[in-house]
Amino acid sequence: MQKSTVCAVVLIILVACHSQPDEPRESSVVEPVAAEQFPIETDRTSYLPGDGEFGPEVTILARYTSTDPAPVYIVNCNGAIGHGLQIKVGEQWVNAWLTAINSCLSGPIVLNPGDEHRDTMVVRPGAGVVVYPRDRGDRLHDGTYRVVWYGVLSTYEPAAGSLGTELPLERRVSAPFTISWEGAD
Repeated sequence: MQKSTVCAVVLIILVACHSQPDEPRESSVVEPVAAEQFPIETDRTSYLPGDGEFGPEVTILARYTSTDPAPVYIVNCNGAIGHGLQIKVGEQWVNAWLTAINSCLSGPIVLNPGDEHRDTMVVRPGAGVVVYPRDRGDRLHDGTYRVVWYGVLSTYEPAAGSLGTELPLERRVSAPFTISWEGAD
């Protein structure tokens, strides 16, 4: 199978695995945890959209620090990684917004214990995919969110028929923060 076909199949599988039904379903139970225990650190605890070229947008600077005793591998396409936002619905976290990236497969970004990787997320209408709530088109609700990174692997074995083993969700999320979208039109 050609590399481009494998990349397209991997991207389709990643998106399918992270899509949400119309009703929220549990992806993680909320438990109080100190902010320093989250592997992803954001630059703020609350965000207000600013005026972007295509409408209101929020820019989130996120830093992932590897706390694993062995290297971790971040799947990417020319440096672009799969990340998104989850919103707190009751006591559950639900995927709300996912980035859209090209379907290439570059060599993994390798982080040794203690290494960091920084990324900038720009959340705006038409950039990425809003998967919850579906009643607002490309608009998100005010709420409590967290950043989640996809494709952060504890092993990288593309020759074995899969890319590797993804780290558990709690090892690839940020502390909760708020976004106030209302009135940002």
